[in-house]
This record gives sequence, C-alpha cells and structure tokens, in this order.
Amino acid sequence: MSANAASVTPSSAAPGTLVEEDFTRIFDQIKRSEYEIRWQQEAGAYMAPNRAHNLRFTFHDDGVTVTPRKTTEAPSWLASVSLVSYGRVGFPSHTIEASSWSITQNTAEVQSSGLTIGYRNDKDGLRQDFLIQEKPAGKGMLRLDFLTEHRGVTMNVDATENIVFFANAKEEKVMRYSDLTVLDANQQTLNAHIVQIDPDHFAIMVEDEDAQYPLLVDPTFGDDGSVDGSGGDLFGYSIAYIL
Repeated sequence: MSANAASVTPSSAAPGTLVEEDFTRIFDQIKRSEYEIRWQQEAGAYMAPNRAHNLRFTFHDDGVTVTPRKTTEAPSWLASVSLVSYGRVGFPSHTIEASSWSITQNTAEVQSSGLTIGYRNDKDGLRQDFLIQEKPAGKGMLRLDFLTEHRGVTMNVDATENIVFFANAKEEKVMRYSDLTVLDANQQTLNAHIVQIDPDHFAIMVEDEDAQYPLLVDPTFGDDGSVDGSGGDLFGYSIAYIL
C-alpha cells in the first residue's frame, strides 16, 4: 500500500474503523500512484509506467522514450520521440537549451528559454504539451521538427496526417502519437497536421498567421487503442491562467 493510502484518516465516527468510502478513496489513490513520474537512479532519468496502455515512459529534456510496460528481458521494441527544433522554413529555428524540471505526482514540466513542455500521465495516455511563448520570426506555417529513434518498430504517419504510429515486423501497431490539438492564447483552435519527412523524422505544421501567442501544441502518446484525452486544456487550466 502506498504511503498516501496508509495515511488516510477514517471518515467513520468509530475510531480505527474504515468504511466503504475510505476504501474507495484508498483504492483511488493507489490507482493514481501507478501513473506517477519518479526519478529512477539506475536509469538516470525520470520514468513512469502507464498500466492502461501497457507502456513505460522515460523522460528526456527534449522528449520521451517509450517501451512496453511488461517485459521480463530486453524490450521487444523501443521508440524515442524528440523535439529537434521549431520555427519556420527558411528562417532561424529555435532549439531546446538548458532545461529545469518540476514533478508533481503524474505531471511534469520541462522549462527552457521560450518553451515549456508539459506532461500528464493517466489512463488516457501520456499527454505532451508544447507551450511556445513567442511567435517565431518569419512567414509561413509554424513547424515543429521531431526525430524518432526506434528499434523493433517502424514509424509512419497515417493518411489523415493526424497520427504518427509505430508498427512491429508483423505490421501490428504498438504505439501512436495522436489527438493533435493546437490552441492560441484566445482559446482558438488552429489548423494543424503531421507530415512525415523520412523514416526517422516527422513535423507538426500549424497555421498560426493570425494566432495570438503563447501557443499550445497538444498531442498524446498511447497504445493503438482509442486515446480519448481531453486535448487542449493544459491540464485543466486555460492558457490565460499562466500568462
């Protein structure tokens, strides 16, 4: 039993007696703890399992490495998705510089100059939010460029240009990066899509010509089942809250 569960104060009037609502609260706390992001000394990184999607996440300053959650030996597949840069084609791009981390149970924030990457790990998958503070210079669509490194899977973008999926040698889709939502500071939804550059690179393209910054780009990692996240609310807060 988790430390949080052990510290639950019985709601029953009788001292030392647990009633049904106490057990419900305890089990809810245990379920939530299964998605917590914790530092793993051996790996030298923050990690988190996701029971609902049977995935395990290892966090880096620029992205995430994903493997199956249940494995008795070396994982059968591995996929890393890292943000390389963002900006506009033909103009200087922005890269992730020195970062600082903050962790609260199943959520995390990675802050660098001009960019905050947020995470929330729960039964809907692992949401990854890119909060871009200032509009990049230049003309044309906003472009976020990503590098994928993978073993035992291949990476492809589907025909809708809304889903990046990873499939094994049997062509079974084991993980996807999807549910892309983009909001500006006025909570306006912006048109966005995903394009595949080559077998290892893809880009998120955003029509931001009339957008008010900061801008929130919000995809979700999950297995190939339905990922029903409530995209775009920045973990329950509007962009205006953090201005």
